[in-house]
Amino acid sequence: MRIRRLRTRIIVFFVALLAVVQIAALVLVNVANTHNAHARVEADLDVGERVFARLLHERADELNQSARILTSDFAFREAVATGDLATITSALANHGRRIGASTMLFVGLDSKVVADTLASDRVPRPFEFPKLVQGADPGGSMPIGMLGGRALQLVAVPIHSPLTIGWVIVRVPVDDAFARDLKQLTSLDVSFVLEEGASRWHPLASTLADPA
Repeated sequence: MRIRRLRTRIIVFFVALLAVVQIAALVLVNVANTHNAHARVEADLDVGERVFARLLHERADELNQSARILTSDFAFREAVATGDLATITSALANHGRRIGASTMLFVGLDSKVVADTLASDRVPRPFEFPKLVQGADPGGSMPIGMLGGRALQLVAVPIHSPLTIGWVIVRVPVDDAFARDLKQLTSLDVSFVLEEGASRWHPLASTLADPA
């Protein structure tokens, strides 16, 4: 009986030892897989961040070049110089449609909106993003700005005749179509959300379905 009991104890000991070794191996493998997965996700997000920044920069450059074509037009500069609001608004609207801008504005040196292709009844008014046209180095682009609950990318280009007489502002939406463009480049789902308070987020654009 003692031999049988000793044999049983040895068998139980080795079975328990084997189980402990297997469990430890599974834990180590799971930890390693989790670490690798996190590292892969972080690497993908880093790539996505760089692509996102590059796409914003490239789109700003394209909008800037398109707006400069308008500001270099002699007839447009003449209309601005004479204050012909109808001609200014018409030229802005036509050019905006060609470049896919949601809104085109003309802002005067006093930082007031003189012409607005989307809200012609709301002029003149203070420009919502005065830093774009003020300061030591005015002009350039704003990666993303919020206006009326919508995310927008803005570009400001000066009008010279020959001195600066105002600014053409191009506004393009940061919407689902833009998010889809990012997904095609990064293979990552993209969502733009606005923080409205502690743990409160408002969706602006996404490649995901509404429930997600």
